[in-house]
Amino acid sequence: MRLKEVKLITGNLQECRLFYAGQLGLEIVDTTPSGISFRVGTSLLHFSEVAGSRPLYHLAFSIPNDLLA
Repeated sequence: MRLKEVKLITGNLQECRLFYAGQLGLEIVDTTPSGISFRVGTSLLHFSEVAGSRPLYHLAFSIPNDLLA
């Protein structure tokens, strides 16, 4: 199965930006005052900020061995 888009919530958009763009190097494809979207292969990962929320997710990426560097 291929996912076209995944929508999650966060309590802090800035932390999402720092981790997914800064640490993982994912491309930011859209930002709004209340959300941010990243390209993950052919899929989109979208976070919407909900004040006071503390969601707990486990998100995993499959990376081919020759692309780990």
